[in-house]
Amino acid sequence: MAEPTDLRKLGTAFHESFSFSRPATAQFLRAVLSSGSGEGHRGLTHKDLRQLSSLGTNYIKSVRRYAYGLGLVDEAEELTPIGRVIAEHDMDMADVQTQWILHYTFAAPYRSGPAFWWPLLCGLRGMAEFGSADACAVLKEASAANAEQLALRTLRTTATVFLGTYSKDEGLGRLCVFGNDGNSYRAGVPVQPPTPVVAFAMADFWDHAWPGRASVNLSWLNEQGGPASLLLMNSGEMSDALREMQNAGLVEVHRVAPPYQVFRLWGDSTKLLERVYE
Repeated sequence: MAEPTDLRKLGTAFHESFSFSRPATAQFLRAVLSSGSGEGHRGLTHKDLRQLSSLGTNYIKSVRRYAYGLGLVDEAEELTPIGRVIAEHDMDMADVQTQWILHYTFAAPYRSGPAFWWPLLCGLRGMAEFGSADACAVLKEASAANAEQLALRTLRTTATVFLGTYSKDEGLGRLCVFGNDGNSYRAGVPVQPPTPVVAFAMADFWDHAWPGRASVNLSWLNEQGGPASLLLMNSGEMSDALREMQNAGLVEVHRVAPPYQVFRLWGDSTKLLERVYE
């Protein structure tokens, strides 16, 4: 499978000790929109954001970085196509399909979320049960693989932020990625991603990993780090989604002889994002 192209990624300590919060991020998006009459960022300063939101000084730093890592704004803090669609249809990011998109954009190794996010998620979901110390150990290993040596305090804070993002309702808790009984965590049974979300994620992945290709091996979609695994789906669930996508005229799956092939029939992947909210 081809190596995806990379965007500039967030650093490990980007979070300022705050987990992802949908309400706080929605405040930031509203401020971005209000600053440019709906056309995106127009030189928002830290002072502007203090006036346009109820976010504190360090919290603003955190939320701005989350918005970038989630693909809602670019490095100039202009709304991206993803940010514009979500702001138009689900500003508060309350719908499950929006939260799956946010999970995907933050976890995808070739997008702008922090490099540790996907290895940490995979490592913890591979454990039957784990605590914060286990999360720190996995994070330490992931950071070492990225040539980072993190202080123990940074490891602990970052692990707490990560777990809070997936366990709190104001974050991505509704996806059921992890369960928490108060003393320990475990891999949850995630809510099924809607097929339009799968279609968008697959198209976005394709744009990064296989630009210019009309078809790919079906097995590539189910490889570790591929679109199915990024959405925490097994191969059977991916096959069901592909069947629905084929019925919708988005793909054509050829299973005459191995290696089985998936042909793309869609055009602009952003248009697929619009279909999530139809």
